[in-house]
Amino acid sequence: MLKNLQEYALIAEIFSALAVVASLVFVGFQIQQGAEETALNTRAIESNAYQNLVAQIGELNSLVIQNPEFADLRSRMFEGETNASAGELAQFNAYITMMVRHGDLAFRQYESGLIDEGSLFSVLAPLRVMLPLEASQAWWEFLKPGFDPDYVEYIATMLSVDP
Repeated sequence: MLKNLQEYALIAEIFSALAVVASLVFVGFQIQQGAEETALNTRAIESNAYQNLVAQIGELNSLVIQNPEFADLRSRMFEGETNASAGELAQFNAYITMMVRHGDLAFRQYESGLIDEGSLFSVLAPLRVMLPLEASQAWWEFLKPGFDPDYVEYIATMLSVDP
């Protein structure tokens, strides 16, 4: 009888060991599945952040497309005109402010890891075009103190604009 109990105990230990191994395999599978879901969610968030930045560029472009007077003003500023009216200058400065804030948002998303540097460079294309204009420089000087110094420095290095 003692021998039978020992055999049963040995069999129970074997089944217990198998159950522990099966449990560990199951837990490992769950951890792997959770990591894959997290990676997918992260990629979805990154994609959404980039899509939102691109949509904002579309909104900036629509201001030019839908407003012929502003399109004309923007063209004149590209040509170096400096005698815009006070109203036109206010309109142009508001446009530059929107671009700078768009760039700030993109930079924050880059720093948070939501977009990569290539995406940041891409969505800053409108700002890279507008900020070096003479008409934009005075307004940028006015705006700079309100932004994170790292963003201002990034603008200076990536966009070839004085810090």
